[in-house]
Amino acid sequence: HEALEEASRLFFGNHDAQGMIAKLEPLHKMIEKGSETLREASFIQAFGKDLSQAYEWCQKYKITKKDSDLNNAWEIYSRVFKLISKQLPQLNSLELKYCSPKLLHANNLEIAVPGTYHVGKPLVRISGFNPTLSIIPSQQRPRKLVC
Repeated sequence: HEALEEASRLFFGNHDAQGMIAKLEPLHKMIEKGSETLREASFIQAFGKDLSQAYEWCQKYKITKKDSDLNNAWEIYSRVFKLISKQLPQLNSLELKYCSPKLLHANNLEIAVPGTYHVGKPLVRISGFNPTLSIIPSQQRPRKLVC
């Protein structure tokens, strides 16, 4: 969602087609690689076909340099963006077992809790994670971790 927003700004605001494609390309590669979690599988099932079609238009643009190819891509990207935007307000929490099982099972980490490091003082380390992350209702929708 955020990447589409940034790519839109690059393309429509800055008229930077190459920057737009560069912003989206790594995400398309991740989709091509396939899912690692159930949440990713669900995303790919819901949006993968449309995003692949949009990416094909971007690839075609690289060859033809026709603006119409990118306009076709953006018709699809815009549709996906709107669908995701409708779903986001209803997303109040994330279950780690579906979106990051590795994080769920991580414990007794050698990393300090962000914001707690002080030189010469014992480290406050992350011992584990709550299985459910609450999403704070704000513009950027940060996730609240409970350790």
